[in-house]
Amino acid sequence: MLNRLKKDFKGKKILLAGFGQEGKSSYRFLRSFCEPGRIGICDENKNALEQFILENPSDKMQTYTSFDPIKDLQKYNWIIKSPGIPIAKLSGLPSDKIISQTDIFLKYFGQQVIGITGTKGKSTTASLIYHILKMSGKDPYLVGNIGNPVFDILEDIDPKSLIVFEMSSHQLALVRHSPSLAVLLNLFEEHLDYYSSFTEYGLAKFNIAAFQNEGNQFIFNATDPVICKFISELTLNGHKLPFGKNKIDSPKAFIDDQKVCFSEDGSEFTVLDFSKRKNLPGNHNLLNILVAVLVGRIFSLSIEQINEGVFSFNGLSHRLEYLGKFRDFHFYNDSIATIPEATIEAIKTLKIVNTLILGGKDRGINYRSLVEYLKSNPIPNLVMMGTAGKRIQQEGQFINTENQNVFFISAFNELKEIIIAHSQPGGIVLLSPAASSYDMFSNFEKRGEAFKKMAEDL
Repeated sequence: MLNRLKKDFKGKKILLAGFGQEGKSSYRFLRSFCEPGRIGICDENKNALEQFILENPSDKMQTYTSFDPIKDLQKYNWIIKSPGIPIAKLSGLPSDKIISQTDIFLKYFGQQVIGITGTKGKSTTASLIYHILKMSGKDPYLVGNIGNPVFDILEDIDPKSLIVFEMSSHQLALVRHSPSLAVLLNLFEEHLDYYSSFTEYGLAKFNIAAFQNEGNQFIFNATDPVICKFISELTLNGHKLPFGKNKIDSPKAFIDDQKVCFSEDGSEFTVLDFSKRKNLPGNHNLLNILVAVLVGRIFSLSIEQINEGVFSFNGLSHRLEYLGKFRDFHFYNDSIATIPEATIEAIKTLKIVNTLILGGKDRGINYRSLVEYLKSNPIPNLVMMGTAGKRIQQEGQFINTENQNVFFISAFNELKEIIIAHSQPGGIVLLSPAASSYDMFSNFEKRGEAFKKMAEDL
């Protein structure tokens, strides 16, 4: 397949739209067999492009810092769009020329791909599946939105390799191919600053299964009403394997009192008890485990292999991550929580939160569920930040009372004094913002690291 891919691209003129981590990955791969001068790069970071030209003078690439010179860009056979480039920026170019690294990979290697998407939980689920497969002696690779571009493994994989591919909506938006095994965990409001509507966002997610054939499999959350509505309106050819939070009609798998129950012959259910797990707390992670169990059984792993993989998995940073006890306060880093539903789940899991840090960039998502939950389950100290924090505060009309302190911070380093002065000794301090980090930080990881450093400085 790799030779066929190279043959199809050789001799073509290719423009890379975006030159971040994935764009650089595409360039490295294409440059390994394409002639100099056949690859163009368009990115708004002029300094980065100039530096790249200085470092690679013999490559003779054409660079652009804007998509405005449409006529010049039309000379390219294909335009490989990076996930971070909004489709609207390419609106003047022929749509049949615009492709993506994700779609290229699925076209040639889709039969080896286990694709995982969802608004929340996809990194944890993908990493857990990879860990279980690796522990059982398979040959898996973990790629995609988790930070490993798929083109970086093209020279390493063989027909027996399994590709665990975490897929964001941005990566799925333009695909015309789907993985042979697709997983859709959930759908909540997210990225409404990128898509024209929630429907457009949902359809991008559903591309993970939209192009499957009858021999493919689609694992989906049948207790998510949004997912069920989309399924009722779409034609999907893959074999459907439903899972859910509880026993549903004709289930393939469901949760019952911290136990995973799944059927393998249509009537008999097997039960696995994960109530004593420590590294993946909360019911949301139990659903992630359930999906990993289903995938493991599809690849004929034994119950013992799956159990060993789940209990030896350490979880991921910034996802309800216990940082430790500092100055007599317990710190939890849940910086990945960029939607209200994730924050509510974090509070439910920890049960007694003393100080909650909320807010960030406002992307127009609905905070009503979070506001109502915080009113019914008051937290002694609420710290708001950013435009999202202001809106949560305004919608909830949260004010200082005898039983609750409400703060608004304009800089992250203001947290320390508030925590010292107002948090209860032995209590939990939780960063679970329910908002994007892009007002103060370049990504949620940077926000989580800043929180961790602040805790350690105490």
